[in-house]
Parts: sequence; C-alpha cells; structure tokens
Amino acid sequence: MGLGKASKIKIYCNCDIVFCIDCSFSMIPIIESIKENISLLMNGLQNDDMSIDWRARVVGFRNNIVYDKPFVATLDEIKNQLDSLKAQGVVENERSPVIETIEYAVIKSSWRERFHRVIMLFTDTVPQISNHGNWDSLSDEMRSHHIRLYLWGKKDPAYNPVYDLLARIPRADIVRFEDPIEFYYHKYINFEYFMSLFLMT
Repeated sequence: MGLGKASKIKIYCNCDIVFCIDCSFSMIPIIESIKENISLLMNGLQNDDMSIDWRARVVGFRNNIVYDKPFVATLDEIKNQLDSLKAQGVVENERSPVIETIEYAVIKSSWRERFHRVIMLFTDTVPQISNHGNWDSLSDEMRSHHIRLYLWGKKDPAYNPVYDLLARIPRADIVRFEDPIEFYYHKYINFEYFMSLFLMT
C-alpha cells in the first residue's frame, strides 16, 4: 500500500503590523519601491497554505509624525494607505525622529491581545539621538508590549551610534542597505524570512 501524496501543513499566525515610513525629501527616489515591497509582503499573507488574521497600518514621519492611519484588515485598505503617503520636504531641514516614531507607534497603536506585534521602520536619513536619552524607557515599553522591531536603514558609519542603541532593544532586527537602489530588487523585505521570524517567536 502506497503512502499517498503528502498533505501540506497549514500555518496559523495572528499579527498586527505598523509600517513606519520616512517620507522626507531624500526618500523621494525610493519610497515607491518600499511601498511596492510592503504590498508584496501583504500579498504573501494571503497564501492559501496559511491562515493569518492580520491588521496593518501606516505611520509617516519627517521632522515629526505627519501621517497616521488606523489599523485595517484588507489588502485594498492598506494599499490605499500606502498610495496616499508621499515623500516631500526640504533636504536642508531633514532630521529623522526614529526613536520618537518607534515610541509613537508603540503607544498610539491599538494592539490586540495575544497577537504578534510588529513595527517595521524604513529610513535613509541619519537618526537623531540627542533629543531622546531615555533608552531604558523605550526598551521597557517594547518589552512590556511584546513588540518585535525591524528597522531598515543605510549602511553608514554616521548611523552606527543609534543602530547600536536600537540593537539593545529586545527583539530588534536592524537591516543596513548599501544603496537605496537595492530596494528596487526586493532584497530586504523577504516574505519567507519575515514569516520564519514569526514562527520562531
């Protein structure tokens, strides 16, 4: 008697995701590619081999929070949020309030209980650390809310101090890209890698 065809294992996962996107002037060349990558990731969550209860929302920042949308649960809704986000501003005045944005996403998001909680942040400007010295407080907030952080930023020595501090946050992954053009090749938002991290936590 033959063993027959092996059945696929269905993956179950529940998650709330906040996409924090730098929409300052310098992001103009790559923001559309980042949005396309996010759309591809969200399309992957509709895989027939998975049963995923997800919500997502978009937060945009330049010198401060400039775009804040609520959690939604359909592809059309999250893509509409992404489509409405535009990069603009004046390059001379750019600063990247990464820490404030992470803290904002933690506190101002209506997280669901017993769900994976994820913040994915994208920036290409040097994160500022002078205005936020209470790293222990941010780390405690991330830990108490059980949030995993993924941050995509440029690989540049000027960024290292803040990357090193962010790396101290529990469940934080920092991805450093050499050149913004690499976003066009979809190298950094890998769906299989993203889901494997979910399944390990």
